[in-house]
Amino acid sequence: MNAVALPRARSPLRFARWGLRVATLAWAGFWTWFVVVDGLGDAAELGPSTYGYMLAFLVALWLPTALAWRRPRLGALTMAVFGVLTLVYFANPFARAFFAGPPLVFALALAWLEHRERAR
Repeated sequence: MNAVALPRARSPLRFARWGLRVATLAWAGFWTWFVVVDGLGDAAELGPSTYGYMLAFLVALWLPTALAWRRPRLGALTMAVFGVLTLVYFANPFARAFFAGPPLVFALALAWLEHRERAR
């Protein structure tokens, strides 16, 4: 007798996971656009050393984003580290909220979703 593979039950949290993925990609996409446009303007004025800074920032931006997509638990950890480092770096309260807020919220949401899915 052949065993028939049953379809996997879909998680009720899959829409939340996809919404979070879209939000992280939108966040990373905006900052990629901003860094490239600002960096190209600075490179015309300051020289090609600006490209190294652009690359470092883009790697620091896309690494947690990619990890959040593929490995949510590790992505939550790297987003949290990114947010905390941003909190330490900026002195202005508005800049802290603007730059550190989204990665910290993403980290909390990723951790919550991972916890809920593992509890199922």
